[in-house]
Amino acid sequence: RLLILFHLLCCLLLNHVVQSQQGRPPLEDLGNVLFSVFDTSKDQKVSPREVEGQLATLEHLFSQGGGEVDDEMLEYMNLLQTVKAISPHMFQLLDTNQDSFLTKKELEFVTKFQKSFFKGGTMKPLVREFFGILDSDQNDELSKEEWLAAKNAISEITAKFHEVFPLRETAAELEETLTALFWKVVDSNEESLEHVALEVFTTLDEDGDNLLQRKEIGKAYNEYGKKFLEIAKTIQTMGPMLAMLGGGGPDGTRTEL
Repeated sequence: RLLILFHLLCCLLLNHVVQSQQGRPPLEDLGNVLFSVFDTSKDQKVSPREVEGQLATLEHLFSQGGGEVDDEMLEYMNLLQTVKAISPHMFQLLDTNQDSFLTKKELEFVTKFQKSFFKGGTMKPLVREFFGILDSDQNDELSKEEWLAAKNAISEITAKFHEVFPLRETAAELEETLTALFWKVVDSNEESLEHVALEVFTTLDEDGDNLLQRKEIGKAYNEYGKKFLEIAKTIQTMGPMLAMLGGGGPDGTRTEL
């Protein structure tokens, strides 16, 4: 199977060179790439089982790679584990009509999210608006109290997010979905919620003064945004190869409903 993977990688690189020489964009939209990767049954919709199957295929390929695991490979393996953990939640969020399938149109939101981080995109102004909502005394910094009070501003924040990413028909429906998903992540525990919020605060508070300045939020935004775009580009580059590799489980069989 590794020989097949190597062969397909060579084909993908050759295809990249040909496309570049012909002056055509070498990378497809991120949403389209994900759709091609996960729609293993080619029925123009993606099921949770197909997502699980393709992630299992990737995990199997990594585990069968052999040799010493370098830092880059370790980073990919850790990323894969993170994706496996959050994929059910992301699937539910992207499933705008809640029919337990993802269409190419629904996955366009992934492309839109990626492009929001581009220069002149919508994400940076959105983060600035979120900061302004939380900064109750308007002094351009957030105390721990203001940070923790974010739970009381969820409706306002979600409404702003819905204007840019209308993942549900109304902001109220989106808020309901996001709240349910968030509680799943923090194990439906108020104490866990505060613990997670304070951990994030401490991570962002680079100078350790127990206040979050706009520059600290801006620096974190730039770092995480850059990392996300790098990951997205990797997916766009390697995705077509996995789509050609096909089907689902670690035994190499195609995942079917």
